[in-house]
Amino acid sequence: MDRVMAFRALSRGSFPALTHALAYGAPLKCTPALICLRGLAGYQKTTAFSSRKAVSMAASKSERSAKFFRDWDDSSISRNRQRGSAVKKMENPAVLDRVLKNVQIDPMTYFYSQKEFQEIGASDEGIKALEAFGIKRPSKIQAMAHRVLSAGHTAIIADQTGSGKTLAYLLPLVERLRAEEVADPGCRARPGAPRMLVLAPTAELAAQVHLVAKGLSATCPLRSMCVTGSADFKQQVRLLKENPVDLLIATPGRVANLLEREVLTLEALRAAVLDEVDVLFLDESFDLGAVGAGAPRATQFVFVTATLPGEVADQVAGEFPDVKQVIGPGLHKVSPNLEQVIIDCSGPEGEKKTEETGFAHKRAALAQLMLTVRAHRTLVFCNTIENCRKVENALRRLDKRGDKHILLPYHNAIEPQKRGEHLRTFMRSNSLNPMVLICTDRASRGMDFEQAEVDHVVLFDFPRDAAEYVRRVGRTARAGRKGRVTALVFGRQLGLAREIIRLNRSGERLAELPSKSGSKDNQQDDDERMNGRRHAGRRSTGRQGSGRGGGSARGRGGRKPVRR
Repeated sequence: MDRVMAFRALSRGSFPALTHALAYGAPLKCTPALICLRGLAGYQKTTAFSSRKAVSMAASKSERSAKFFRDWDDSSISRNRQRGSAVKKMENPAVLDRVLKNVQIDPMTYFYSQKEFQEIGASDEGIKALEAFGIKRPSKIQAMAHRVLSAGHTAIIADQTGSGKTLAYLLPLVERLRAEEVADPGCRARPGAPRMLVLAPTAELAAQVHLVAKGLSATCPLRSMCVTGSADFKQQVRLLKENPVDLLIATPGRVANLLEREVLTLEALRAAVLDEVDVLFLDESFDLGAVGAGAPRATQFVFVTATLPGEVADQVAGEFPDVKQVIGPGLHKVSPNLEQVIIDCSGPEGEKKTEETGFAHKRAALAQLMLTVRAHRTLVFCNTIENCRKVENALRRLDKRGDKHILLPYHNAIEPQKRGEHLRTFMRSNSLNPMVLICTDRASRGMDFEQAEVDHVVLFDFPRDAAEYVRRVGRTARAGRKGRVTALVFGRQLGLAREIIRLNRSGERLAELPSKSGSKDNQQDDDERMNGRRHAGRRSTGRQGSGRGGGSARGRGGRKPVRR
């Protein structure tokens, strides 16, 4: 079933503008956030319209803000506000408010496993490294994946954005390498011959994985290195030739260059991880063949993803018929601590609906959000680089002196060095001024905000499919904290957005899970085992692939053998 078809029974009616539909997104058991080496920080946020000061500030500034946008249709905005009450009555907001106020969500019930690290088989060295950073209990996906990966199985690790997948694969694989080294000192790493390889689609994600690996190495002796296209190639070559490496974290292009120049060999490889494999497989230039051809046949492959499209699962199962699928409880769901707001930017009835008028109304709504929603870090998602530039220009006109917001564009038209500076500023700056990162889907994929709490996500352009919606909103409400997402919708997108809210309230997945190809891990989530139920979707079709020699692992499904 196509992922978009998960949004069924879409409404195509005409609905008043500026409608706020708020609801929690998933059952209490679903995993909403990433457990990181810095532990859980306290979360403080004032949501929009939560204080009289915020409302009065918005009212006083609305007149001034209109001056910066001469082509705004102020009369339509006013009319839309007056009509909003009718829709609120139709949505029965009083009932929703009671639900939101009465539901108390405890991260311990849906994010963390009921097991301790000792119970899942973590080593004393690994536990000490995690405790040093305040991590005392595994997340659910970490508990589910540890046994499978420690046993050396090739596996798909799939759970929602921010569920703790990085540690879910790093901890057991690093412990396995360490145990092998203790048992046989002769298997220690050599220069240019890593024992474990992690491929990441972006340099930013590779750097973040490297930070986590270095945290683990505090008590688990581990020599790691990160090589990406954003750093000097000659220096990377020199470091690889001179230093033994247990764990190499890299982007695919840089690994291909190193293999071609015979600076890197994979003959000692014990495990290979493809992080964000769904993103990698969408890249036409990505080819796993070089890695598969250079790695020993016994190499353990791990495919990590926040969404699991059917074509990705089929490609992996075709190459590895016995692959284990470890599906987290939050896959294709959003955080239950997420406040979702929909704003209809279709304009008044009778107005001609065009992309230009839709953009103008969304721009006006975004300006109001910047004035009314108090958020220290805001992500604004656009579907194209062109719209990113338009949004950036509009917000700069709104704040000509630059004393209200720090605007940080982040897309592929920005030079990599500048883009990296913007991301570091967004994640690490202690500025008192709110920061706004304006980005595209492609540029933002793989970004891990473990050190930066994103308070507000704005969907300036609505996602193209359900999986991308899950990815975008997963940037906030992480690790048991709260967050808000505001979707600026136009025309028929309103029906799609309303269906998302309905699916979230009913606890359904926003995208269908693929048919279960390959071998299915029978492990259950702790809560569901206690209730005597099997994990949702854990059925097996018994489908067998074509064997290790004839699978597909190239771009969008091109057929190429990847194993020798």
